[in-house]
Amino acid sequence: MKKIIIILTVIILKPICIFSSENVTANDAFETLKQSNFEKAIVQFSHLINNFDNSANFYYGRGMSFYYLDNFSKAEADFRKAIQIDENYFDAYLGLAFVLIARGENNNSLQILDKAIKINPNSSNAFYSRGLINYVERNFKNAISDFTVALQLDSENINALYGRAIAFYQLRDFENAKIDFENYLSKENRNQNLANESRRLLTVIKR
Repeated sequence: MKKIIIILTVIILKPICIFSSENVTANDAFETLKQSNFEKAIVQFSHLINNFDNSANFYYGRGMSFYYLDNFSKAEADFRKAIQIDENYFDAYLGLAFVLIARGENNNSLQILDKAIKINPNSSNAFYSRGLINYVERNFKNAISDFTVALQLDSENINALYGRAIAFYQLRDFENAKIDFENYLSKENRNQNLANESRRLLTVIKR
C-alpha cells in the first residue's frame, strides 16, 4: 500500500523593524534570508544581535536561517530566545513548532501551536500546521477540524484542502474526500506530486 503524501509549508514572515536605526541593515538581513542565502543571513543577523539591543526579530531571522540549514538545535535556541524577549511573538512560536515537527516531537509541537493560535487565532498557517500534526498522529477528526478552520481563514490554502481530503480518506468518508480531491485538482497553483496523489486516490475511491 502506497504511503499517502503530506506536505508541510514553511512561510518566511518578515517582521516589522521597531527601531528606525535598524531598518536598512535589518531589511538587508531579511532580504538575504528571503533569497535563501542562509549562511550570509546568519552572519548579518549575528551582527545585529551583537551590536543592537536585544530584538526578537533578529533572533527569529537567525533561527529561520538555521532552520533551513537543518541546524535545528541552534534554530530552537534562537526561537526560544525570541520568545523570551517577546512572549507574544507569534512567528517565533511557529518557527519553534516547525523545528519540533522536524524532530518528530509532535506532542511538544502541538503545545507550541496551541500557544501560537491563542496569540493569533486568525492564522491559517497555524491551524494548517496543527492539522498536519494531528494527521500524523492519526487524530483524523481533529485534523479535519483544523484544516477546515485553516480554509475558512484562507480559502486559497490549498495544502489545507489537500490535508483535509486525505484525512477524510483515512476516515473512509469517501464522499467528502472526493469533493476535496476534485477541488484541489481544480486549483492552478496545485503541487504536481500532490495532484498525482489526488488522482490516484480518486481512482481508488471510484473502484
